[in-house]
Amino acid sequence: MSNNYAIKTPHAAVIIWNYDDRLSKENTSKATQQKVNQLIISTVSCREIHTSKSKGSPNGNFQFSLAPTKNWVSTITPGSWCALLMTNEPISEDDLKRSADYRKVKMLGKIESVHLSVRAGDGGERTTNYIVSGVDWGYFFNNNIYIDPKISGDDVNLANPLCR
Repeated sequence: MSNNYAIKTPHAAVIIWNYDDRLSKENTSKATQQKVNQLIISTVSCREIHTSKSKGSPNGNFQFSLAPTKNWVSTITPGSWCALLMTNEPISEDDLKRSADYRKVKMLGKIESVHLSVRAGDGGERTTNYIVSGVDWGYFFNNNIYIDPKISGDDVNLANPLCR
């Protein structure tokens, strides 16, 4: 009896789009406020990724853990956008620089928090991780948007129940 098992190594990467100007400089101009810096986190720094999404909520959640290769708290800004890539196939450099392959993108979302986590094991060893968490793009549907019909400039018939 022959057992045919295939062992596949998962690959992961994160692309983060940070704003260059974090509105902390004295000379902030409108031209520099919208400049974006792309940060690529490869499998070397990314230790684990968790994603979850349910049918009862418009948005999903993600959390990924990074190795302490640099101070990620000062590098990653809450409010930045990111794309989580997860696949059993290797992620090439082309997958990260050009538009991402839709088969490898697991989630697109907004980063809400970045913090340092240090745990002590049973033997006294320390494990240091940076934890990044956020929500996917569906969080937008949790917001209420109020639009004044008179802003459009068109004559709106407020007596019509469809225009209220």
